[in-house]
Formats: sequence, structure tokens, C-alpha cells
Amino acid sequence: MFTHGHLDHIGAFRHLIHRIPAPVYASKFTISMLKRNMEDALTRFEPDFRELDPESHEIVQVSDHLSIELMRVNHSIPDSTAVVVRTPEGYSLIPVTGVLKMILLMASSLTCAA
Repeated sequence: MFTHGHLDHIGAFRHLIHRIPAPVYASKFTISMLKRNMEDALTRFEPDFRELDPESHEIVQVSDHLSIELMRVNHSIPDSTAVVVRTPEGYSLIPVTGVLKMILLMASSLTCAA
């Protein structure tokens, strides 16, 4: 699961993916960045890319007890997302990329009523 295509997030991908051959979930632009990254790989391994569209709110069951959904967020690269993780116990938002900054800014502006 990749949330965006910045090199500090995808740079090691081509060196590691052949060692952990699992499906790779990401948005369309991020997958295109990952594919470009693979052009410089020293292996001929072809990852199993699975594109998720954050606009359609597609939910993917990745195991018996875990499903994921990408959610659009603002960030300094196109097609950035956050990940919504669902379990039988409920769901949670994994704040990544610009979302964490937004949450911290919102929390610092809140005041508690006495």
C-alpha cells in the first residue's frame, strides 16, 4: 500500500518488492511512479499492481479480517491518499501525507468548553 509517489516513500520499492511478492495497492498516478521506479530495477520481477480509485470509495478485502480504502487528501504531489483500515471491530483512519499536518493544525485551534 502506497499513499503517494514521493521518492522518499517509493525509492526502495524496486530493491525490495521481489523479496516480498505481495499485491501493491495505490492510486493511478502513484502506480505510474512505481512502474517508472521499476525501470531501474536490477531484477525482472513484475509486481502485481492493483489500482484503487479514491473517488469511487472502493473497499478491498486484503485478508479475512482486514479491508482497506483510499481516501483523497491534499499533498504536494498528485493523487495523494490516506488509508482507511476496516476490521471486524470497526475502522480507523491512518493519517498519512498531508492529513497528519491537517489534524495537528485543527487540534491546535480547538478550545475546550469549561
